[in-house]
Amino acid sequence: MTFLQPLLLIALPLIAMPIVIHLMNQRRHLVVPWAAMQFLRRAKRLNTGVAKLRYWLIMAMRMAAVAGVILALSRPLATGWVGGLGSNDRITLIVLDRSPSMELQDTTTQMSKRTSALERLDTLFATTGSSGRRFLLTSGLEKPIEITSPTKLTGLTETSFVAASSDIPGLLEKAISFADDNKLGAADIWVASDLQSGDWQPSSDRWRAIREQVGKRPATRLLLLNFPNNGDTNFSVSATNIKPIEINGKVETSFDIHLHQNSGPLVRRTVPVLVRMGGIQSTVEVTMQGEDGSVTGVRVPMEEASPSQAGLLEIPPDANLADNRFHIVSQKTRSRSAVVVGQAGEEVDLLALALSTQNDNSPQVNLQSIDPTMLPTIDWKSLKLLVWNQGNINSATARQLESLIESGGTVVLFPPSVETDTSSELVLPFGLQWSPMEQLATAERVESWRTDSDLLRNTEGGDSLPLGEIRWNQHWQMNSKGLIALAKSASGKSMLSKFPTSNGQLFVCHTTVSESASNLKEDGVCLYIMLQRALHDSASLADQSLWTAGMPIPFTLQEWTPANDVSQQVIPWERSIQPGSYSLEDNMIAVNRAIAEDTSASLPKETLESMLQGVTYQSIVDDAGKPNSLAREIWRVFIVGMILFLLMEAWLSMPNRVSRASVRENTIARKGLAA
Repeated sequence: MTFLQPLLLIALPLIAMPIVIHLMNQRRHLVVPWAAMQFLRRAKRLNTGVAKLRYWLIMAMRMAAVAGVILALSRPLATGWVGGLGSNDRITLIVLDRSPSMELQDTTTQMSKRTSALERLDTLFATTGSSGRRFLLTSGLEKPIEITSPTKLTGLTETSFVAASSDIPGLLEKAISFADDNKLGAADIWVASDLQSGDWQPSSDRWRAIREQVGKRPATRLLLLNFPNNGDTNFSVSATNIKPIEINGKVETSFDIHLHQNSGPLVRRTVPVLVRMGGIQSTVEVTMQGEDGSVTGVRVPMEEASPSQAGLLEIPPDANLADNRFHIVSQKTRSRSAVVVGQAGEEVDLLALALSTQNDNSPQVNLQSIDPTMLPTIDWKSLKLLVWNQGNINSATARQLESLIESGGTVVLFPPSVETDTSSELVLPFGLQWSPMEQLATAERVESWRTDSDLLRNTEGGDSLPLGEIRWNQHWQMNSKGLIALAKSASGKSMLSKFPTSNGQLFVCHTTVSESASNLKEDGVCLYIMLQRALHDSASLADQSLWTAGMPIPFTLQEWTPANDVSQQVIPWERSIQPGSYSLEDNMIAVNRAIAEDTSASLPKETLESMLQGVTYQSIVDDAGKPNSLAREIWRVFIVGMILFLLMEAWLSMPNRVSRASVRENTIARKGLAA
C-alpha cells in the first residue's frame, strides 16, 4: 500500500497507548486484603475466562481505533497491484500502443482505449506525486522521449492516434536496452495495449531475448495495462483488387469493398458505404453475412486526362472511427521496369536476355544491367523487379531491397559468380546470407516442385513446366530456416526457394546460370518462364497504390501533395504513419492501416503467460471510458473502520444486564436481613 503522507506513519507506535494507560491505572490502586471479599473472589472465578476475553477485545478495539486514525491521516492509496509507485527514485518507461484498434471507444463517454490508458497513467502519477523520470516509447519514435514533470501524456503529439500497427516486442526491446545503456536502476515498464495478437506477435523469437533481458534486471517491474474489446458495435471498411479496366475505350477503376464487424452483437443488416472518387460520389449498400460483408466489381469512371485517381471509402460513425475510412488509388497501366545487378559478364547478360525477350502482347520493359556501385541511379519508384546476381551486401542496401519487396516488388537472388564474403556484417534482405559454395560430387536433379502457385506453377492449360530436366552440381545454401522450397531434388537440396513476406516476393535460386554450375542456360525455357513470371507478378512503387502505415518507404512523402481534404489534415512528417492519399507528378499512393488491425483476436491468457514465462509481471484489466483509477485514496475506509471499532468498544464496555428475577430475589433478601 502507498501513502501520500508516509511521514505520519511514525506515529504507529501510539497504537500501544491503550495498553500503557491501562498499566498506569493499575499502579494507581493499592490492593488491601479483606476477608469478606474472599468469598466474592471465589464466586467470580467461574466467569474469569469470559471476562478476560472481553477485556482483551475491548483493548483490541481501542488499539484498532487509534491505528485507523493514524492510517487515515497518512492518506493511503488503493494501488493494490501497483503498490510502491509513490517511490520518487523509480524510473518509469511507458510503452504505448496507439494502433487503430486502440481507438475503440465507449459510446457513452466517447473515450477510446488509448485515451483511457493515458488518463489512467496521468492520474496515477499526479495522485502518487512521483517525481521519478518518465520516458515514452511508441510507434513512430526512433528512441524514447523524456516527459517533463508537469506535462501530461494526453497533451503530447507523440501519444495521438496513428494508423501504423504497434511492434510491442520491438518497443520492449528498446525500453530494456534504453534502461541498460543509461544505467537506469529501479524501473517500472508500463505497457498500455489491447493485447491484439498482430501487435504482440506471440510467435516472434524476440520474446526469448526479452525474457532473458528482464531476468537480468531484478529491480525492473513489468506492468501491463490491458483494455480488452468491449461490446460496442464496430465495423471496418477496406478495399482489394483495385485496378483500372478499359471498357469500350473508356477507363474505369474496379475494386471490391469489404466490411468486417469486430465487436458487438452479430445482426443481419445493410451498411451504406460512401464512395468518393474524383468528382463522383455514390453509395454502395453492403449486406453483412455474420462478421463479414462484401461487394465485388464496383466500378467508377476515371478522368481521361488523368493517369491516376484517388478515392475514399467511408462508413457511418461507430465505436471506432479509425477504421471507418479507406483510401484507394487507381493508376493507368504503364511500362514495367526491371534491373539486373551484378558484375558484367555472361551470367548477367543471360539474365538480362531472359527479361528483355517479350511477346507482342506484353508491355514494354525498361531494363537495366548495372553493377552494385550503380545502385543510387536506380529509379526505385518505377522498379518492378530486381534480379540480384551478387554476394552479401551491407545492411543499408539490404534495407533498400526490403522496401522494394514490402512495396509489392519482387527480388530474385542468384548466387554470386565469385566466392562471396560470409562476414556477419554483410547480409541480404531480411537477414539472409549466402553460405560458401558446395561442389557436388554428383549432379542433383529436380525431383519435385510446387505446381499450384508462384514461379513454377502450371500453365493456364494445366501443363507442368519441364523442370525434371534441370540439373546442377554447384549449390549455394542460405543461412535461414524460414525458406520454403519450391523445387528440390530427391536428396532434399533446393534449387528454388521463396522467403515468406507480408507483401511483395523474394525468391532464391541456389545455383547459378553458368554452364559449369547448372544447365539452366542450356535448357533456357524454365529460366525464361521463371523471370517473366517474376516480372509479371510484381508491382512497382509507382504502380503500388496501397501502402501500409508504418511500412518503410524509400522516399519521403513530405514532398507529395494531399489528394483530398482528409489527407490535408495530416502533418507532413507523419504521412507515412497516418491514413491519406498523396500525389507527385503522375504517381499517386494511398496510406492505410494494416488490415490485421480490423480483427479482434486478443491474446489468450495462456499465450501471454507462455510468452512471459519466468518474468514477474502484473496484468491490470481495465475498461475504456469507465471512471476507474489505478490509484485511489481510501482514507474514508479507515475513518469508517475507526467508528465501528469505537462502537464495538462501547458495546463491550457496557455492564451486564441484571434480570428482573435476580432483582426481586435481592430485594427480598435485604428485607429479610432488615427484619
